[in-house]
Order: sequence, then C-alpha cells, then structure tokens
Amino acid sequence: MANGIQAGKELIYSRKIENSRKGNAVAAQNSYLGYSDEMKNKGDTIKVITLGQVDLMDYNGGNITFDNIDDAAVNVRLTEQKYFAKKIDRADKVKTDVDYETALLEEAGRSIANDTDKFIYKSIYNGLKKSQSNIIEAVDATSKNIFDYILRAQTLLNMADAPSDKRVLEVSPLMYEKIQKMLIQTDTNNSELLRKGFCGKLLDFDVYMTNNIHNDGEYDYCIARTSTAYAFALTLKEIERVKPSHLFADAMKGLVVYGGEIIRPKEIALIKFKKGEE
Repeated sequence: MANGIQAGKELIYSRKIENSRKGNAVAAQNSYLGYSDEMKNKGDTIKVITLGQVDLMDYNGGNITFDNIDDAAVNVRLTEQKYFAKKIDRADKVKTDVDYETALLEEAGRSIANDTDKFIYKSIYNGLKKSQSNIIEAVDATSKNIFDYILRAQTLLNMADAPSDKRVLEVSPLMYEKIQKMLIQTDTNNSELLRKGFCGKLLDFDVYMTNNIHNDGEYDYCIARTSTAYAFALTLKEIERVKPSHLFADAMKGLVVYGGEIIRPKEIALIKFKKGEE
C-alpha cells in the first residue's frame, strides 16, 4: 500500500465513495446488487444468489425433494475497469481550509454513479434491442398519449407475472416533462419533490428521472422493470493517498471494477421515446 496508508484508512475512503455513489445512483440502486468487498479484477466473475421461483410439488406422505437455491445464481462478469487520479499542489493546500480529500471522494462517488448508471442502461438496451415483444414504440409521445405507453409497459410486466411491489420506471428528462404535463392536465397530485432522482408513484411504478438513460442518437430508451431484473456488481479497490515523486503535491487515486447482467428479461420493457408535438 502506497506511503504506508493502513487498510483501515483505505476502508474509510472506500466507504465515503460508496456512500456518495449510492446517494446519486439511480440504475444501480434499482438493480439487484451483488457488491463484493473482496478484491476482484476485470474479467473475474462475482456470484450473485437470487431466490428464484419457489415451486410447489405434490406431497404423498413420502420423502420430499429440496431445490437448491444455488440453481438460481448468476455469475456477473466484471467487464469494466475505471480509475480516478487527482492532485493538489502543497502550496495551494496551505492557502485553503477546504477538506479537499472529502470533497474529492464525494465527487469521485458521483462520477462513479453516473458512469455505472450509463453502463447499466446501455447494457439493458443492448440485451433487449432486438426484442420484438419487450420494446414499446413511443416515437410521438405527448402529454396526451404518454400515459398509454406507460400503461402498456405495466401490461407487459403484468403478463410476465412480475411482482408489482418492485417495479420502477426510469425516464429521461424529456419523457418526465411529458409525464408532468399529463399530471397537470389531469389535475393529479404531482407535488412531491425530486429526491435522489425519485419523482413519485405512477400506476405500479416508482418513477425516477435521470440524465443517464441510453440514447442512440435519436431515441431515449426509457425503462420499465423490476428491481430484480438486472444484477449489478461493483468493487472499489486501491483507494490510496500518494505523493508523486516528481511533483510538490499531494494526490489520491482509486480503481473501480464493475459489471452487470440481465437476469429476468421478461421483467423489463424498453420504451423507445421521442418527443412529439403537442
């Protein structure tokens, strides 16, 4: 470990980043999280245990058969590896009373949140873009028809028997604008303030607005899903304070490794959104 930084200090740094990341993440927080404290590398896999379906079997008074929960496990491959590295000249540090380490870690957490969210939304898009049944065409969306598209997404999840208490709707700012206009026009209560991206409840969905929704250059691919439809794993590692030998500066660097996988595609609907004329 560089410059004798103890493992306990590294853990504190990691937790500061993780807390900041959780406070800003939308896609990751709405996914089945498989976070590991173990040091994993790009290309490794993390085993994520999901409960899966509990089957009922006929009982005739004899021996019973036990299903193995491991049968529902998925291996999430860590495909992404990113780092951050920031420095501050010692002369500048003397002139300020800002806790630059805390500020840097919080900013790093926000950057990780944005990066991982973009990854998740693109991963879901890539996994479903060829689907004929999971994509809802909302290419002329207005405040008058936006509800119909969301209702169609709910129907798709209903047909997949997706749990109604775990449904989220993640939308771009433009789609959220149409939802807000629709709520105003129908005199529906829409007074709840944004909270970490959370916008309130609509049908069975907890609605979240985020700037990280995948866009292919023409359409926003907004997502209706359950929070157990996508598995995500992330490892923070090598969070270090360093003193570059060639600089009169203090610096910090960190490495993050992550990956994700669709595990229940029937519990996801893509809303191919484009703003229409009112």
